[in-house]
Amino acid sequence: MPVIADPAADSRLERVGDPPILPSAAMELYSLTFALQNGYERHGLSAPGRPSRRSRALAQRVLDFWPDATVGLGEILVVADRLGVLLGTNPAPLLAMAPAEVFAPKGVALASEALQDREALLARLDRLRHDSGLRRRWVALLNDLWREILPGWESEGLHRVEAVTERLRARQSIASGTIEVLRGHLNCNKFDQELQSAEELGRLALAPSSVSTGWVLLFDLPSTWVLGFSVDPQRGAQDLRHHAEKLAARVKALSDPTRLAMLSHLAAQPATITELADAFELAQPTVSTHFRILREAALVNGVRQHGRTLYAVDGDRVRGLLAELNTALLPSLSPAKSAAKSGEYPA
Repeated sequence: MPVIADPAADSRLERVGDPPILPSAAMELYSLTFALQNGYERHGLSAPGRPSRRSRALAQRVLDFWPDATVGLGEILVVADRLGVLLGTNPAPLLAMAPAEVFAPKGVALASEALQDREALLARLDRLRHDSGLRRRWVALLNDLWREILPGWESEGLHRVEAVTERLRARQSIASGTIEVLRGHLNCNKFDQELQSAEELGRLALAPSSVSTGWVLLFDLPSTWVLGFSVDPQRGAQDLRHHAEKLAARVKALSDPTRLAMLSHLAAQPATITELADAFELAQPTVSTHFRILREAALVNGVRQHGRTLYAVDGDRVRGLLAELNTALLPSLSPAKSAAKSGEYPA
């Protein structure tokens, strides 16, 4: 009679090893850029609705650093992986001027990303590789972001991450795999296939983050697939509501037919406030009121020419708003399986 193997026992023996679960200073930095660029006024351990002038300035710097619409500075994780500091609590190599070769796009597959985001991240890496001045500004931004995180990280954040890490490691000893380990802590079923494949190849790492974004973030990096998630997932619904309030305020700018018509007009031809007032037969103060709302929603921008201000549609911001709305409401049906499969799924 042949020996009948226990399939469950075999699967445990054949596993390359349990994926590491470790704090990640790099993931904390990336999560902060993701949160700031998504319009969160609060991040990490700060209080809701009480952003400092410094954090608002940082948010604007993150928004302005790259011209593309890809959310977050995802290249942080690629560079951290290349430097060997993707996992761990010491970001020093990431905060120093690394050799240009670290930024080389070659060998960076980013299979987790939608095509547009993959191309944008590869282009960012290429620019950083060839432009030492840009690298210096990038490193300076990362240092300022880390200083923003550091007080909360040292006083409480790291302790919370370590507590979750220990709890999940304890589950590893009795669970059949990472998917089972994570069940009950967060909802990431949309990533089950990627997680299982990466785990079977021994290329998976888990990085709990104290910076709360309300999202699960999955990245395919040169040496590993890394899953980032909040240590406090029950706050996800609060973060989603906070984000929805921000998004709703911007979408509201499109809800008025006159404003929408003005945007359509400006998409075809830049114009001044006076020219728009004439075109739509409206009083200039009325047009100015509409424009205040459009500017607050960051949907238009103005350029001074010959003593007058010409306004035009900010195409990148409009596309970003529509993509953000699409991702929020239809995460599984958005282009290329979401605007950034790297992880824009709520926990």
